[in-house]
Formats: sequence, C-alpha cells, structure tokens
Amino acid sequence: MANKNPNSKRSEKARRKKVRRREAQQERQRLLALGQLPPVERPMSHDEYQEYINSDAWKVGFRNRYLASRMPKACHICDCPWNDGFHLHHLTYKRLGAEWLTDVAAVCESCHDDIHRCCQVKGIFLRQASKRKVLRRFLEQERKAKLAQQPAWMREARHQHNGGKR
Repeated sequence: MANKNPNSKRSEKARRKKVRRREAQQERQRLLALGQLPPVERPMSHDEYQEYINSDAWKVGFRNRYLASRMPKACHICDCPWNDGFHLHHLTYKRLGAEWLTDVAAVCESCHDDIHRCCQVKGIFLRQASKRKVLRRFLEQERKAKLAQQPAWMREARHQHNGGKR
C-alpha cells in the first residue's frame, strides 16, 4: 500500500534539496582546490540596471515570455486585470539578466510604487514588501496616520458622513 502521509512528500523534497546543496558545495570546493572557481560577478550598478530594464531583451523578450506563460496576468497585490501599464516587479535580483518567471510579479503602476515606498519607509527587503498582507498592512497604517494628522473638524465631518462609523 502506498504511503499516504502528506509529510513524506515534504520530507523527501527537503532531503533532495539537502543533497543538491551538499553536491553544489562539494563541486565548489573541488573547483576551488583546482583553482578553477569562476570569478564572482559584481552586482549591476544602478545605471546598468536601468539600461537593462530599457533594453529589448527585457521590454520585448522577457515581457513576451511572461505574457506567453501561465503566470498570473493580474496585479499581484490588488488583483486588477492586466493592462499595458503593468510592471514586472523583481522579487529578487539574484538572477538579474537571466530571470526565472517566478523571480518577478506582475503589478500595476500604483502598487509597484507602493511596494518600493514600503521598502524605503519600513527598511525591509523587496520580497517581504511584495507580499500582499505586508503591503496592505503598511498602506492601512499609512492611511490611519494620514487621517490622524487631519484637523478634528474634518475627522468629525467624515465620522458623521459615514453614519457614525469610523
């Protein structure tokens, strides 16, 4: 009888991941001992990144590959449908220039700006700020702070306009 334990799949996947990691580490040590380890690539400068984002490789190549894929075609944050103004937001810069489809998320322009503002204000990583729950909490806190700064008469008028609901 087949093993129906749902944890067995996870533990098998974790075991395979450990084996791959160990093999990669052993290969790195072997190449290091032989003096054949490739040089570590330096990260792209801001100018190089902008040049890449404005290149045909990104604008046409990767974007078309994303659109032809089965990846979601709605905003990752607010679920609005795809349009020409959409951005492909990098969740990681680890494979910049050779991105996987899962390294980016489709976001509308407004949500893309919110993600980067959240990173700057809260000092958190892009992948963390790109999570729907984190960004929505940040935007709600920002909205409450803005309301708290309004004069009392304006808050009271809004309170009465909403039928006493805050």
